[in-house]
Amino acid sequence: MIMKLIRDEKVKYLFWGVATTVFYFVFRFIVNVLTNNPTIAAFLAEVVTIIFAFYVNRTFVFTNQKSTSLTYQLMSFLVKSKMLV
Repeated sequence: MIMKLIRDEKVKYLFWGVATTVFYFVFRFIVNVLTNNPTIAAFLAEVVTIIFAFYVNRTFVFTNQKSTSLTYQLMSFLVKSKMLV
């Protein structure tokens, strides 16, 4: 029962979504402390977090959808995340 829940795509998506949010805040805090510039911290955290989210979703959540090229998947992900609009 627990193994079935762990393998569920929705549960994995929820877990990695929370992990991505935590990653964003920690990364933004660290960059803000290092640069003392909240604008740079927010921008860098946004870019790095979107790349992190793409990686973990591709690797751990949607493991059966690797038939298209990595470039196509990345561009599609960036457009969907509104980074390339």
